[in-house]
Amino acid sequence: MTHLRFVLLSDESVVNALSEEERRFARSVVENLSDLNQYQQRLRLRKYQLEILRSSELTIHLHGLTVRCSGTQYVAPKGYAYRFPAGARTIWLISPGFGWGYELEVVFVEETLTVYHTRPRLEEFRINQILKAAEHIAKIPDCEQRRTRLVVGHTNFAHFWYNELSAILEVEQELDKANQIEVIHENFVVIEQLIDFPKGAAIIKGNAGPNGLLENGSYYAGDLVFSLGAEVFTFAAKDRVRQRLQAHQDTLAQIGYRKERFCVWISLRAINRTPTNQEELILLILKSLNSIGINIDVLFDGYSEPLDVAVVGRYSLEKEAAARVITNEVARNLFEAARRLDLSNVRLINCTGFDLPASFLAARHADFYVCHHGTQQHKIAWLWDVPGVVHTNKKVAELLPARWVREHSEGSIAPEYLPVEFISDALSPPRDGQTKLYWGDYTLLHLNRVAELICERVRSRMHALGYLPSPSEMVSRLTVRLLTDGLPPPSTLGP
Repeated sequence: MTHLRFVLLSDESVVNALSEEERRFARSVVENLSDLNQYQQRLRLRKYQLEILRSSELTIHLHGLTVRCSGTQYVAPKGYAYRFPAGARTIWLISPGFGWGYELEVVFVEETLTVYHTRPRLEEFRINQILKAAEHIAKIPDCEQRRTRLVVGHTNFAHFWYNELSAILEVEQELDKANQIEVIHENFVVIEQLIDFPKGAAIIKGNAGPNGLLENGSYYAGDLVFSLGAEVFTFAAKDRVRQRLQAHQDTLAQIGYRKERFCVWISLRAINRTPTNQEELILLILKSLNSIGINIDVLFDGYSEPLDVAVVGRYSLEKEAAARVITNEVARNLFEAARRLDLSNVRLINCTGFDLPASFLAARHADFYVCHHGTQQHKIAWLWDVPGVVHTNKKVAELLPARWVREHSEGSIAPEYLPVEFISDALSPPRDGQTKLYWGDYTLLHLNRVAELICERVRSRMHALGYLPSPSEMVSRLTVRLLTDGLPPPSTLGP
């Protein structure tokens, strides 16, 4: 087993403990990372990404020397490691993934097996991938010409929105400068319908996986493989998505739905980070909504099939099919249980079978939402700027994520998260993803109080939109009624 040595660059005491020569190198590393990672616009488009696009080069500066990148190793999911042969050292700059706009976070020196990193949490598997291929890579001769390969798309539409699309739109008319644009996902709209590529842009489509455009652990000599990164879903990106969705089939409209009532959007989930008493919670919410006394539509949204699900290699068809079947079963059980309730004021509409773009279009009718943390919240609140209540497990709730969720989508409304006092860890058997940090199921406590809280927020929203008179209007109406009690009809009153 290879023993790696780790140096946390953000810890000054660690850096100061290094030898003078290594401390000088470490500070040079920090300067390079700081320079290359600069955003050219607010939270989007890093300097090194623009350098690759515009100059077909990626360079670092070490003690007066300029060192060129010789190639890229791809490490799934969407991680890039750039190799710099620098004399006695072979240096790798690693972007572990999309989470921070493809930030270059890690520097690895092959010869000393030293990892210099900027964040305390570090995933070592990418470095192990480099080591597996290092001997083979060293034998590949360098080529003078560099080829740039821009990779576009993500399995998760929300990550594409705020980690890529916002940056892509900043340089939309320059995209033909990339030698090749490699589209690996188009889950909610065909890419040419979303992005206005310049004439002559070299676009190819495929997948990232075995025998795909990119393969996990593969090294591409002479190629600068990259994605344009961001950390915010901008107004421009939001407007573009809304605009281009209009060309898609509106399934809800096709089944005859017209927006005529106050509408509540409720998410259903069957895998990962799901309340064990989901059905019981939703039934109590429906009863509370019914008690308000006015007509309400409730849209149920669950699994939404990606538009490109049939493209070979882009998704696990087995996993997608399982998610669809399980979520539809949850919806069916819920509808059957709801029919046994006397919900005279609530009309239920099932959108769980819609594809992803149709699901987005359905969500635009909502005035309020109740949903799970994560992608399902972004599906409605990031795109349509609607208020709502979010439930999640205790680990996530303790992070107080509402501010982060709001700040990563321009113009969106901060969601209200159920407090930790309403959440308990679940003792359910592990399912897909349950071993991952923050992905566990949970049990919601005090369900009647939760339903009352949600109903109270719905009433407040109804008042704001005019579906219910505001408290001041109600007092005014009551006052007028009291003052006019006993007076003759208006037609008999004198001048």
